[in-house]
This record gives sequence, structure tokens and C-alpha cells, in this order.
Amino acid sequence: MGISHPYLAILSVMVFIAVVTGVSFLYLHVVDQVNRAPVLGVYADAQIDPASRTITLRINIKHERGRPVEIVQALLYGEQQLVVMFGNDTCYVIGVNEAACNVLGLKGKALLPGGTGVVEVGLPMGSGYFVENKTYQGVVVFSEGSYPIAFTPVNIPRPLTTRQYPLTLIPVSPQETPSQQCAINRTSRGSIVFTDFESYPVPGWTSLGGSYSTGPGYTGNALYIVDNGAGVAGASQYYFNASLSSYPSLWVSVKVLGGGNNSNPNRQDYRHGVVLFDSSRANFYLVYVAYDPSGGDRDPLLAEPYYGLVIAKYYNRRWFLLSRTSSLPIKPDGWYTIVVNYMAVSDGLRIYAWLYDEDGNPVGGAGSYPLSYTDSSNYFNPAYVGVYAEDLGGRQAGADGAFDDMVISTVDPRYVYFAGLLPNTTVELWDLHYAKGLAFNATASGYALEVYVVRDVVIGTGGIVSINVSFPDGMTCTYSFPNVIGGDSYDVALTGAGEGAVSNTTVSAGIRAVLYINISRDSANPARIWALIVFNNSTETVYAKLVYDSSLSMVEKLTANVTFCNDVSLESCIVPALRIVQGNVVSDSTEWLELKQFSSAYLYLEGYLTSGTALLVLYIPACGGPVEVLEACSIYYIDIHLNPK
Repeated sequence: MGISHPYLAILSVMVFIAVVTGVSFLYLHVVDQVNRAPVLGVYADAQIDPASRTITLRINIKHERGRPVEIVQALLYGEQQLVVMFGNDTCYVIGVNEAACNVLGLKGKALLPGGTGVVEVGLPMGSGYFVENKTYQGVVVFSEGSYPIAFTPVNIPRPLTTRQYPLTLIPVSPQETPSQQCAINRTSRGSIVFTDFESYPVPGWTSLGGSYSTGPGYTGNALYIVDNGAGVAGASQYYFNASLSSYPSLWVSVKVLGGGNNSNPNRQDYRHGVVLFDSSRANFYLVYVAYDPSGGDRDPLLAEPYYGLVIAKYYNRRWFLLSRTSSLPIKPDGWYTIVVNYMAVSDGLRIYAWLYDEDGNPVGGAGSYPLSYTDSSNYFNPAYVGVYAEDLGGRQAGADGAFDDMVISTVDPRYVYFAGLLPNTTVELWDLHYAKGLAFNATASGYALEVYVVRDVVIGTGGIVSINVSFPDGMTCTYSFPNVIGGDSYDVALTGAGEGAVSNTTVSAGIRAVLYINISRDSANPARIWALIVFNNSTETVYAKLVYDSSLSMVEKLTANVTFCNDVSLESCIVPALRIVQGNVVSDSTEWLELKQFSSAYLYLEGYLTSGTALLVLYIPACGGPVEVLEACSIYYIDIHLNPK
């Protein structure tokens, strides 16, 4: 029966409109609150300085987006628990008078969106709070949320023992600065852990069973494991020794050699892949490549000869086959990439898995994937992640597993993400490590792009990666980074005419760089130039800084800040700069900067030149450490010729 009275009809329409309006408002409010929720990146490291006999813990905080947050406290679970409290630009450790505490980058207790903060806690050696080479956990509490950290106190590497030239000066080429009015910045990194297994041991990792070495990898070296049956389930495992149980979902990618590297190819019966331990490290999920010519007499989970991808579980000393692909064309000498994504769901733990060949193609075809399983019986959230090798053929000679390029990430590591593009813009990733050349390229159909990198998710560690962006109108820009990791996000920004540009560069004998830079005349629109990469190509830690050479410089009309730091983004550099104001040198050097082995530092110049030309001469002392007892220094020179635009 319908509504017959007109007033009731009008009233019902008004009620309906009110309900729809209220629901829409609620939806928009929820979406707004989600977008404003703060997203932080928090990680920590700890170093022992034998010269000053101190242990220094550094907590690094990056505010990616969302509302500002305040830091409340940090809980450090050492041999004894420590509680760090925060005031306005200060911090202190409760009940530990001998502890030093410093805060950098915060506004009072607040960290603003896009900002970077550092908390340093110093303790005397022998105080009993931390032990060398042992991994500890902690929690940093903010006004909105808590973030876990893990750190392992390690010794600062020994000083350089002989005079040498450990650094390489890499001037930025003309097209790498914004003469074409563009810049490339990394905006986020999803990886929690990444390694290319170039050397063994890997800092922060530990083993259960097995013997380990490095050998030829997909590129450079790889981790080789000989299984001795001394790990969990009679196998061998190598894993990142910090709990990841607080993450409800993670991605893992690792490259494995199809048949291990056994010297007897006719008896290559192996399991090798990704292991996901529970907190006790007694139970685990295993996503592995089965190379089993012998069938079920070797691998009890398989009843016949089989080559493929398997999801299994080892629980309470029993094996369970959860899922597997049909038999796949796996070659013993081919490198394959396993990608795993697990997530906590309402009824258990869901695992997805993929297998790719050396060209990035799904093995067996795209229709075979994702291999998946939802475990609803005695399931657990993984806490420790690593690699697994097991010889099912009687402990034969040779390695039983070879692994390369591993990433543990909060986002899909099969892609590198770019924003700020135009339709038909081309992006190229050039891997200059091992002279590999062009690694990946793709063309955008819209304003964003996902570059598919599954065949090499750890690009350029130990060298340089060059990102080249070519716009459809012919404009190009190229920036260099120490590495690019699957899951990274980059923003390509068009910039204003006030930016400067490197017009020419040379390097003499590897120890003197000569730069010719066009610089702004306008104090309201100064140049901001990334001018030089300083790469530590030695196996030891080096300490370096920029120093102004007053005897050769001519800077009468120059105003500039010259910054030297480890971050590729100028906005993230919070170190003091070498400063010149209208020709007057306010600060004649930067602070000492630590360059670990195979890491880079970057020289930025921000400023303007009102008239004439200028010559800014700097030098870099590069020394063995620690800073308090520097020795065996080498000197590098930088001549910067400045011309106003």
C-alpha cells in the first residue's frame, strides 16, 4: 500500500535526503581521516666506538605523510630495559645519569610531514645495557601509533692502515641537473631489508645449520649454502635476525639457482626457497623450488619426480603440503625469482607465491599464478624471514642452494613506481654496477608508471644507478642513486628557472674534480644544484668532510650553502653546511661524515651570484676513523667555477 497523504510523501523524501546526506558525510569524513593518518619510517642502528669507549644508538625517523606527530618515548629492550623520554628539543634516559641523549630535526617534540628526525642515545661501554653483535628490539611510541625497531651494536671499522685513495669523485653530468627544469626524488622505500649477498656474513643475519660462502651470482656474488642438516627440520636456514611479527602483511623476493650447484647433476634433489619462521623458530612456512628428479623417495611431500613451486608448512615436527604448481620447466643452471606475499586474514594466514625466470616471465605461464593457500589450522604470523636450503640426496659435494638479490618489503617489490610524469614519457634505469648498462625501461600511458623489475629487484648496490626520464617534448633529466630497490617510489618534478645547472665537468687523476656551474642571479630564486657524488669504493669505513680553501677561492659576490650528506634528497639533509654570505665565509667546513664501505655522499650547492664570476675551491680530507683519532688521510680537490645565468 503506497503513501496516500501528500504530507507524508514529502516527509519521507526529506528523511531519505537527510539519511543519504549523513551517510555521504560520514564516508567523506572517514576517507579524510584515513588520508590524514600519519605514515612514518623508523629504523635504528648502534655503533661501538673503542676510542671513546661509548655505544651510540641512532633512531632515524622519516615522516612520509599525514598529520604531524609528537614523539612520546622509546623503549629499548637491552640486557636491562631503558626508557627514553622527550621534552621540547630534548631527551633523557630515565634513571641513567651517565647516558647522553640528543634530538635533531624535531620542532619541540613534533615531527612535521616530510621531515626527518634523529634521536641519539650514548652509553659508556661496560654499562651492561648492550652487548656487542647481539640484536636487540625496541619500540618508539608516538602520539599516533608505535613502531618497532631492531639494532645490533657493532664496532666502528678499524682505521685505514695505509695511505690510499679510497674515494671516487663522480661529477654529475650536465643533463643530471635541472638545466631542463626537472628533478627526480625518491619519495618512499617499502623495503625493510635488502641484500645482494655480495659478501658473507650479512650484517644483522644469522644461521641455523649449514656452511656458507659466496660464489658467482646472477650479478656479482651470491650466497652459497652447503646443507649439513644441523638447522630446523634437518635443513639449513639463513635469516634476518629481527622480529617482523608486528607486520600483518609482507612481501619477500629472492633469486635462487634452479638446481642448487651440486657437482652431481643426476642426483640434484633439493628444496631451496623462502622460509617464514614463527617467533620460536621451531615452526615455519616454506615456499620453495623443488628440484626432485628422484620423486617421493627423496622429498616425502612429492610422490613422483617433480620440478615446481611448492608451499609447505613444518609444524610440531611434521610436514604438511599446502599447495603446489603443476610440473614446471626448471633448468638446473637457471636463476629463478621467488616472490611471496603473506597476509593475516580473519580466518588464518594467506600466502601467495610466484616464480619467474631470468627474463621476468612467469615460469609455466601467467595462468599458473598466483599459487595460494589460506592456512586456518595452527597458523601463525611469521616473525623471522630468510632463505632455506636442504639436500635431499645424501649430503653430496657442492652447494645445495645459491641465493641472490633478496628484499623484504611492505609493498610489492616487482615494481618501481614513478609519479609526476606526462603521457608518453619514457623512464630508463641504468645499472652502472658491473657495467650492466640499461637494466629496465618503460613508457607511461598516463601521469604515473610502474616499471616492472622482478628479474633484478636489487639494482646497483655497490655502484650507481642512473634514472633517465625523457619527456615527449624532448626534455630529459637524469639523476644518479646508490641503488634502486623494488618497491621504491620516485617523483619527477618540473622546477623553476631559478634552478642552476652543471654545464661541464672533468676529473683529473681521480682526485680533482672541476665543475662549471650556471647559477642564479636572483636572491629570491636561488640555484639548488646536486653537483657531485663521492663514492667510497674501499672495504673500510672512511670519514670525510668539505673544507673551504681560502688561498685559491674568489667568492666576492657569492652567497651559498654547500651541504655534504648521505641522503640523495637535499630536503632530508639536516647536517650543518659550509656557508658563504656575500663573499664572507661564515662557516669554512662541514662536519665529518661517515661513509661506510660502498656507500655514497652527495655535494649540494644552494645559492646565487649577483654579478661577475666566482671560483669556489674546496678540498675533502678522507681519513680512517674513528673521528677522534683520524689517520692515514687522503686529500681530494674540487674546483667549482660559477657563472650567473
